[in-house]
Amino acid sequence: MDESAYDDIYMLSQKVDSILIGSGSGVEEKTAKLFNKILCDIDKNIIIDADALKVIDKENLKESKCIVTPHQHEFEELFSIKLPSRFDKKILLLQELSAGYDTTIILKGPTDIISTKDDYKLNDTGNQGMTVGGTGDILAGLATSLSTKLTLFEAAYISTFIIGCAGDKLYEEKGYNYTALDIIDKLNDVIS
Repeated sequence: MDESAYDDIYMLSQKVDSILIGSGSGVEEKTAKLFNKILCDIDKNIIIDADALKVIDKENLKESKCIVTPHQHEFEELFSIKLPSRFDKKILLLQELSAGYDTTIILKGPTDIISTKDDYKLNDTGNQGMTVGGTGDILAGLATSLSTKLTLFEAAYISTFIIGCAGDKLYEEKGYNYTALDIIDKLNDVIS
């Protein structure tokens, strides 16, 4: 995918409230240019996940209304900063970066930290089984969906809670032997 797709993406973006970029996209330079153009030029909620976290210019976060969804390694690569080991220091750093880049951050981990410039929430639902491939894509998709009706911060913390609850229900049933598809199937039980 490259900048030649931008016009089509722009036209489609005018029909939606939120956009998800990065899941399964790859990290080619031409994809990076497209994602950075989207961040700078399209005035929609943008959820940035997976490969997009590796190729966007963090300065372009200031140009958009977005949620970024990194785990520790992706976070350190995106922001060019090492996470402190102390939990309280992590929270302070995330709030500083949220304010500086005017973005919502979901730092995925054993306890998720969801941060904006004004507030933060912690989510301790979920378990080690959720490190299976595809779980982050589900989180990003749910956050994108919720961001069409809620604030970015609400979409971020509610989606992490819901996905974690699905993972916890699956752990009770299967231990750590579940897949991303199992999580999708379990979402109906959690939401209803």
